[in-house]
Amino acid sequence: MKQRTIPMLTTFILIAVLSGLISSKPTKSANGNYIHGTDIVTEILQAIDRREEMWSITSYMNASREELAKELPLSNLDGTKINYTFFAPTSMAFMVQTPQDAPDPMFIDADFRLKVLIRHFVRQHVSTEDLTKLDKLVMADSTEVAITRKSMVEVCNLPPIANKNTAACLAYFPSWTFNTKLGKCENYVYGGCHKTENLFHSENDCLSKCGPAVNTVKSFIGQAEIQTEACACSEHVHDFCTIFVVDGVFMTSQEASEILSKHPHTAAADESASHTHNSALRTTPLDPISPILVEYVSVSPSEADVQEIAQFAVDELSRGAHSMASLVLVNVVKAEKQTLAGVNYRLKLELKSGDIGAMECDVVVFDQSCSSTCRVSSFKCNPPLDSSVSSTNE
Repeated sequence: MKQRTIPMLTTFILIAVLSGLISSKPTKSANGNYIHGTDIVTEILQAIDRREEMWSITSYMNASREELAKELPLSNLDGTKINYTFFAPTSMAFMVQTPQDAPDPMFIDADFRLKVLIRHFVRQHVSTEDLTKLDKLVMADSTEVAITRKSMVEVCNLPPIANKNTAACLAYFPSWTFNTKLGKCENYVYGGCHKTENLFHSENDCLSKCGPAVNTVKSFIGQAEIQTEACACSEHVHDFCTIFVVDGVFMTSQEASEILSKHPHTAAADESASHTHNSALRTTPLDPISPILVEYVSVSPSEADVQEIAQFAVDELSRGAHSMASLVLVNVVKAEKQTLAGVNYRLKLELKSGDIGAMECDVVVFDQSCSSTCRVSSFKCNPPLDSSVSSTNE
């Protein structure tokens, strides 16, 4: 069951949340900081600028914003759209890999900063599932980086047999082994010799040693751990930009030292005015992109995620309907899903209340696991929840 934390707000703000007036994404400010769908950098900044662990990469991208947007156009010369995947380092990663008591090499050398930022992009859409199938990725600077997966239980990383020279191993023993790349137990025919600890008599034996209840499988790009599932940049434009958070920066200590040697007279304090946690992000809109329409797909109301989202919606409606008794979910009549930056659930719910009795509500819930976002986007109930509360946001 997902953990969802909803802050304690005033009644007015609760009503605003339910009617879709409050969003986890920043809106365009009075000075024009954000205009949705203008370029890849703007979309990424919109997606990460409120995340505490992302403030360093946000500052660097903002400092190189125009140059980076030119290096990462939205389409090829023939007009075909380019998809991007961005591996975003945490602020802790930059702190660990940046020399201490010295100027920040990413700040003092704009060319170096741009070079490092481009290394974190791939000019294709990469999903979480893709990471289980790929052995390498070609980054936007044309370098190849290995994609690997590792079990935290060491024996689960072993091959099923220790010696590939199995010419004399002619037995036939149906067995099981854990495939770390795929993250699951699979059938294996054992020839009778050179077995390792990652060879099991049954699937249950394999699961008890290497299954998800006892073993975590982590993905890596180069030496950096990929810490999140794929997270789309935008709720409105499908698959053109995906973000993974990583715990490493794609630069070497030697590169950082060389940059510091090129700028020997730069004081560390000089960067404080521009490279700060609280500095406003600067964006300049470029060519707009058009949203891609994704249809809703019917799904079974009995699916576990549908039931969980339905209960979340009922809990939220109960919070907003402050003058009423708590609502109770009776049945999910109909369920549809639309996958964009997360998943939009469009549900028809049968509810009951001590004050009103039976009622029916049409609800849309947006859920994005990678950013821990879950909110009711719109709802309409019959009879209305409360005559003092607008019951629709459509």
